[in-house]
Amino acid sequence: MTDDPTVTATPAAARPRASRREDLLTTVFATWLIVGTFVDGWAHNNDKPETLFTPWHAQFYSGFLASAAWMAWIVQRRPGGAGLIADVLYRRLRPGPDRPWSLRAWAAIVPAVMWLAYFALLDAFRSVGWSVELWSGVTVMSAMAGLGLALLMVPPPIPSLEVPAPT
Repeated sequence: MTDDPTVTATPAAARPRASRREDLLTTVFATWLIVGTFVDGWAHNNDKPETLFTPWHAQFYSGFLASAAWMAWIVQRRPGGAGLIADVLYRRLRPGPDRPWSLRAWAAIVPAVMWLAYFALLDAFRSVGWSVELWSGVTVMSAMAGLGLALLMVPPPIPSLEVPAPT
């Protein structure tokens, strides 16, 4: 620790912590996924049938689904799970049903920025050399998907079809 009074640290008790039950379930789901990965790899290396509907694929994909669902549940229960950029945009735009344009902008910008950050990291570490078309396509499609979901959540008002009476 530092003796500087201007430096503040978040106490460990104030940070969100997982319970023993949550830790145990995370371990179980991760083990399920890892065992499924090894069983599927074994099946591929031993010339087992290559169809989607096999026991080893079922174990692998169900483990992935269970792990992903559990992580989504954990993240949505904890504050700040969507990332710093999304949190900053959320505070600035204050999206909600009473502010539909802010909601639509937030829903389109956040996935696009997240994908751009992902591709920028890949490019920075030279781990994958993907084309600009892939970058822009994924980014634009994610923004459109976010915008579409926002429009489903808060649809625009339907214009009146009433014909004005002649004067």
